[in-house]
Amino acid sequence: MDIVVGAGVFSADGQRLGTVKTVRESAFEVDAPHQFDYWLEATLAVRGDAERIDLAFPQSELGGYKMDRPFDQDVFHNDVPEDLKPDAVRRSLLNP
Repeated sequence: MDIVVGAGVFSADGQRLGTVKTVRESAFEVDAPHQFDYWLEATLAVRGDAERIDLAFPQSELGGYKMDRPFDQDVFHNDVPEDLKPDAVRRSLLNP
């Protein structure tokens, strides 16, 4: 599926979130009306063409997917602080 600059971006519940402003390899920037623009991972788009991009989540969950830069999620996944890694969290819960 191609994500094209100028296509409308819609949540799974049909709400228009804005238009595609910029496209990178694994993310795209949304030009959002009356708010700061933001980036979304391309994998969140479930359907799309030159006119419309449909996302996999409802508008109410948008805040959990917004990124300030195109690779914010990649950086977090690659550099998770030691105390937030699953084994460390598990140990802290079992041995308070």
